[in-house]
Amino acid sequence: MKKPSNRLIKGFILIESLCALAILTFCLLYFYSGQSAFLLKMKEEQLELTAYRILYEEVASACLKPTNQPIVSNISRNGHFQISIDLNQNASVKVSTMNQSVAIFRE
Repeated sequence: MKKPSNRLIKGFILIESLCALAILTFCLLYFYSGQSAFLLKMKEEQLELTAYRILYEEVASACLKPTNQPIVSNISRNGHFQISIDLNQNASVKVSTMNQSVAIFRE
């Protein structure tokens, strides 16, 4: 029986290495895309949490003001958030950014 030549073994090792490198590259790109999507989602969630916090602060401060008149106001905060407060019969508070808005309505 003939032994395989060194030339065939070297060619097989080269092809095997290229396949392993291709699989590794695919895995790294898949991992990177997942991480970037996760970071974008986390940033959106942080912005929503900030909007809820601002909403809470504005409602708390508006309710503490002693007045017999209905409270209606529009406020801009940090240049990013627009806040609308209407504490009449059907109270509503709304915080808006460029992309989304968070609101509380009393029915």
